[in-house]
Parts: sequence; C-alpha cells; structure tokens
Amino acid sequence: MGKWCKVFCSCENRRPISAGKWPDYDSYRRNVGAPAKTREFWENHVKDLYECGHRAGIFHETWPGDILRIGFALERTFKGSNIQFPIFRKLADFSYYDDEVLEIAFEEVQDWAVEVGHLKDIDAGRQFFQYHEQKRFLDSLNEDPFLYGDLSAALQECERLIDTCRRTGNGILFSL
Repeated sequence: MGKWCKVFCSCENRRPISAGKWPDYDSYRRNVGAPAKTREFWENHVKDLYECGHRAGIFHETWPGDILRIGFALERTFKGSNIQFPIFRKLADFSYYDDEVLEIAFEEVQDWAVEVGHLKDIDAGRQFFQYHEQKRFLDSLNEDPFLYGDLSAALQECERLIDTCRRTGNGILFSL
C-alpha cells in the first residue's frame, strides 16, 4: 500500500454508503444505465464513498515522505538531545509505530505546530540553529532531493495537516 498520512473527517453522517450498491467497477457499469464513466471516475467518486462525501471518511491525505525526511535530518542533527523537535523525531523513529501506524494525537498537534513554525523561521532566515547543527541539518536534507521541491513546501504540507486536524478534532495517522 505504501506510506500515507491522513486525517479522518468528523462529519455527523460519516458512514459508508451501502456496500451492496456498487462494490466494484463492473457492478457500477451494469447498473448506471447510461454510458458509464471510466474506472478512474469510479475509483475517485464512487468507490469507498461515505455519506458525508469523503472517500473512506478521509478529510485530507498526503504522502509523508518529505515529512519523514525532515524528521530523519533532525534526528541526525540532535542525536544527543531528546528535547529538540520531539514530534518530528518521533515520526522518524519507527519503533514508535504500532503495526506500522503512528497517530499524532490531537493534543500533540499544538506542539508539532510550534516545531513547524520554528523550522519555517529557520528556512526564512529569521532564526538559526547553532553553526554545527545548521550544517548537519542542511547536509542531511541535501542528501537526496525533496519530492515537493524544498523545505518550505514540505512545511506547508505539515501546516495543512495541522489545520485539518484542528478543524476536525481528530489526530493525524502516519502509515508505513
């Protein structure tokens, strides 16, 4: 299945639409009557749809690779200290995952927002790590390229997750 990060919705009608209606693409095609849309349409708009309109009850979903890479870089940078960036470092430490899933609880999200804000200030040049920490952090990040292109884009995705978590009141699930 691959790595994913998601926040579930908290809609009142968060129930799957009857599974017997169109459980697979072939039954959808047979029952529509008019020329059926493509398989891609079925997967994006019909399959696993909930009454609230969210697919599988997921409000926001993203690939967490760059978020994990930031956590790995911070872990390499602050090996001796457990105080610096605990949430990012927790995400990068797979021993915290239970059956390959880790939930950042709603209560932890505020702490993570502070960490993201601190990294945004560092990325913008408003704050800095100490010289050797800054060098280790940047060297760790530059070992392989970011999917989104840069640190600021990855931090914006973190902010979207945090905002979604605040709006729904649900935690953030990271799956390996």
